[in-house]
Amino acid sequence: MRVLLLLAYATAFQFREDRCEPETSLPTAKDSRRVAFILRGDAYRGLSYGSTVRGSKVAFTCTPFAHRVQRAISASHVDYMIAPLEAAGFRVDVFLATYGCKTPDAPALLKKLEGFYNRNATRPRVVHVDVVPRTIQATQATPANVAMKALRKLWPPGGYRSVLLWRFDLVATAPMG
Repeated sequence: MRVLLLLAYATAFQFREDRCEPETSLPTAKDSRRVAFILRGDAYRGLSYGSTVRGSKVAFTCTPFAHRVQRAISASHVDYMIAPLEAAGFRVDVFLATYGCKTPDAPALLKKLEGFYNRNATRPRVVHVDVVPRTIQATQATPANVAMKALRKLWPPGGYRSVLLWRFDLVATAPMG
């Protein structure tokens, strides 16, 4: 049964090459030493993994415990992804797109989130922050699309060598090599 489901998913996904740009409208120099790092989704989600009751994730998000969890996860992103790229001579620009907290301290939490990614930086790494409204039509792709729109708008003259798209709640466990 599991094999049939996998086959069904594989056949449902169709790569649509005709919808791809033949050439990018975002030029990048061959020697670009810049990387865009997009973080999207729910910052301060806490440990809501495995919750199966619809809406139960809300009980975990934006709590004091979720703040500590996000700080640790963000540190893993800086230590294992951003810092190694910077050590290799790349400039890393960070774009944040989150649904955000609906708590009185939400603006302060957003500033803390920026601070997590600017930690130990010689220049601010965070170049753009979006708080995405959570609507009935919102999906996991919504914050990514919002961040990509900002990326296109702020595309630097030499371009980005790579664009990394990552979730706020995914831990990096080893340095990029």
